[in-house]
Amino acid sequence: MKKKGLLKFAGILSTMTVLGGVLAGCGGGSGSDSGSALEDAAAELNYIVTHSNTQTTLILDPAVDYSGQKSMNAGMTEALFYIDDNTGEVTPWLADSIEQTDDTTWVVTLKDGIKFSNGKTFDAAAAKAAIEYIIKDGNNKRLKTLLNAASIDADGLKLTIHTNGVNAVVPNVLADVNMIMFDVNENSDDYNKGLVGTGPYVLQKKDADGNMDLIRNETYWAGKPAAAAVHTKSGLDSTAQVNAMLNEEIDFVQLSGTQGADISRFEAQSDKFDIQQFDQGRLFYLYVNPDAAGTQDAKVREALQYAFDRDAIVSGVYGGRASATTSIFPKDSRFYQENENAVSFNVEKAKSLLSEAGYTDTNNDGFVDKDGVNLKLHIVNYASNGFPTLSEVLQSQLKEIGVDSDLETSGTIMDTLKSDNYNIGTYAYSTQTDGDAYNYLQPVFKSDGTSNFNSYSNVAVDKLLTELTSTTNANERVAKIKEIQKEIYKNDDTHIYLCHILSYKISRKNITNMTGSFLSDNGDNSILYKIGKTN
Repeated sequence: MKKKGLLKFAGILSTMTVLGGVLAGCGGGSGSDSGSALEDAAAELNYIVTHSNTQTTLILDPAVDYSGQKSMNAGMTEALFYIDDNTGEVTPWLADSIEQTDDTTWVVTLKDGIKFSNGKTFDAAAAKAAIEYIIKDGNNKRLKTLLNAASIDADGLKLTIHTNGVNAVVPNVLADVNMIMFDVNENSDDYNKGLVGTGPYVLQKKDADGNMDLIRNETYWAGKPAAAAVHTKSGLDSTAQVNAMLNEEIDFVQLSGTQGADISRFEAQSDKFDIQQFDQGRLFYLYVNPDAAGTQDAKVREALQYAFDRDAIVSGVYGGRASATTSIFPKDSRFYQENENAVSFNVEKAKSLLSEAGYTDTNNDGFVDKDGVNLKLHIVNYASNGFPTLSEVLQSQLKEIGVDSDLETSGTIMDTLKSDNYNIGTYAYSTQTDGDAYNYLQPVFKSDGTSNFNSYSNVAVDKLLTELTSTTNANERVAKIKEIQKEIYKNDDTHIYLCHILSYKISRKNITNMTGSFLSDNGDNSILYKIGKTN
């Protein structure tokens, strides 16, 4: 095949131009001792790096999905690329460029002179080792599936990735905030002790609760980090996070539109806090289990499509800091496709469908039954995103159509959903991470997807998703993503889309260079070394 030139990306592959570095490397090495690093101690940052919703403690081991991001958020590690906060483009960071030399070969050229914080050289061999650890069998299945690497070669600063078939999103996957670069030989007996990376801060201490103390990497390759030290807190619930901010224990926090009352408290003190609002396409939706008693019945699943009042949920649960939706992507996304088969909230229609399924209230207890047994659904949620409150509202709205239900708050929601022991499961997913739509569509709707908890299977969708991996033209890619959605919307009764939630970054007035989406699932984490504090 004819050799292809260096590529520039606008969230996906587009034009055949050089992808240059954003910052020149200036060497780098081990972190300094704590004495010199803390000479300007007033510049210490305090913020929250909490564990993922799918985990019960803070985990640093990047083998576990959504854990690598935590070490990046704390400043220990970085990725080869990142998604630019303003443009949505895949942008070089530890890498200088990426070139697709044939359909299944990508060559990444790394910046010269970068070192891990322990003084070891960061080169292609180190990058290869980190990636292979993350995607090896039994580790991070999501990133393994998305990268779809057949083999990886290393030669000096040249990292070559060979894929199993054409894969247009290799650069986007390498920009994933969980595809972190770290020295696999340090703490290899237990990476939860701490990772050694190329980042602006070096871990000094991590306690049993996941709270961490880090000091400035004085020879950080991109320039002197603005803060002398970073102290992160973990395991705080939403109330504790807000109180920590109000009590001046932390310098900034990211809140969800789920915390409308709390956000209003900060808005009322605009003289003390800066507030940035942004929409990262975070979708709140429901999994409906077609394999569980009750929701095995297609008529029951159809009735559930009419059962929930999205406007009431947005206003009552989320204080209007969200937008009701029946589609996957928000309307301002280039991937947005209207769900032309969506139905509106309609209590009587839901009751009619239940009746068609043979469910009526024969004993006047307010709940429908069949053969003397009430239809009772099991709703599972997790203690984030306002989901316990949302579940109570769902329970109330189900009661309006005569359906009984009970609630469970799971500490490990992914395991619970995989167990099939549920009828309805609440979930949140950032739909446009890595600057593309594939990162959501593939895990959730591919027959073997890692987040396909309700056994969704559609031959046409599988085929289109496979085609999407080899679609490099920007316009063609967007068109195919919309085609996939149209196919999903035709006959899917196992997902119910509720709303897109807004996010808010709250920071103190003396915090400098803060971006709205830092710490978010698809944010520009390269900005951390610039974030500082004035006296």
